[in-house]
Amino acid sequence: FDAGLKGRGLRVLEDVKAGDFITEYVGRAIKKRYLDTLFRRYKNEQMLYIMALDSNTYLDARKKGSVARFINHSCDPNCVVERWKVK
Repeated sequence: FDAGLKGRGLRVLEDVKAGDFITEYVGRAIKKRYLDTLFRRYKNEQMLYIMALDSNTYLDARKKGSVARFINHSCDPNCVVERWKVK
C-alpha cells in the first residue's frame, strides 16, 4: 500500500499470531566497512532498503530484495528478525 512520504508499506491479509513466520527478508549482504560507499552510491535515491542483521552485517534489499523490504520502515514495529544460516 502507499504509505505517503514513507513510500510503500506492507500489510498481511490474514490473521497472524505472535511468533508466526511472515516472510523472508532477502538482500545483498554488506559489511559495515562498505556502508559509506553504498550510501554515496545511493545518494540520489529517495528510498533505501538497508537492514542491520548485526553490528557488522547489513542487507541491501534495494535491487535484489523481496516484498519484506517494506516491513522494516515501520514507526511502530511489531516484527522481529531471525537470522538463519543454511548449509
